[in-house]
Amino acid sequence: MAFVVPGVCRFAINARMGGRDIVNVLDYFLDTTGTTTDRAGSCNDMAGILINQWTSDILNKLSNAYSFNSVSWVDLDSASGSTGVRTSSGANSLPTLGSIAGDALPPNVAQLVTKATTSQRGRRNGRLYLCGMPETDTSGGNIGLTRLNAWETSWTAFRGNTNQTVTGVFAYTSALSVVHILTRDASGDPLTGEHSVVSALSPQQLLATQRRRLRS
Repeated sequence: MAFVVPGVCRFAINARMGGRDIVNVLDYFLDTTGTTTDRAGSCNDMAGILINQWTSDILNKLSNAYSFNSVSWVDLDSASGSTGVRTSSGANSLPTLGSIAGDALPPNVAQLVTKATTSQRGRRNGRLYLCGMPETDTSGGNIGLTRLNAWETSWTAFRGNTNQTVTGVFAYTSALSVVHILTRDASGDPLTGEHSVVSALSPQQLLATQRRRLRS
């Protein structure tokens, strides 16, 4: 059975680097309450916003070895929620490379970004692993303090720029969120869930390696 999380659409930032596919999952609560909005249209519109903001807020700090290829989605609001993929918006066409020339860290080394929420006790905050870090941003397995501050600014801007109040044909409000699984089926696959709104995106100074991720 389909995984259902009321009001949430799950987006994937699809990229490629070093011959490997890279996917970053971002969940957004899309509130269309009280409107005559076509929800599928709202998901499509939000995908365009993510193309624009990943390009302007994040891609400009990544290595040109990183290729941003598309944004796809599956609407978790119902078992029959829409799915789709976009490779362009009004302002940007994909694929697009990162802006920083020079050597990049390998794809199995990433910037760890925590998604802080105000969820109840026992619910974990979310996390995101960002590949494509330029070597010049790092030293000794850490992100340099100046670059860390710059990344903090970028992630704050990204969260603010993608938490939208959209008017017009596809009216909705959006909020970056973390999904929590409530129930599972007999096979252990998730059935239902709920969301907590993300209050901050915080890059960590210590780089995450594949070994560290497997231990966490």
